[in-house]
Amino acid sequence: MEALGEAVYAGVTAAQLNGIVAADLTLQDVIDAKVDNLDEEADEAIDGATSESNETVGTILGV
Repeated sequence: MEALGEAVYAGVTAAQLNGIVAADLTLQDVIDAKVDNLDEEADEAIDGATSESNETVGTILGV
């Protein structure tokens, strides 16, 4: 998995990398906001943010 990550990282442009970092930071913000209140609504928010982040990164990388 680490080799795959390194290969992907080597092939991305600076703009793509910025988009990936932004998606990750957005996901982390949602997790941080919900960590003290892990009810069903928080779980749904985290799941939604995770899916959105994965979709964004996939779109950026063209996969």
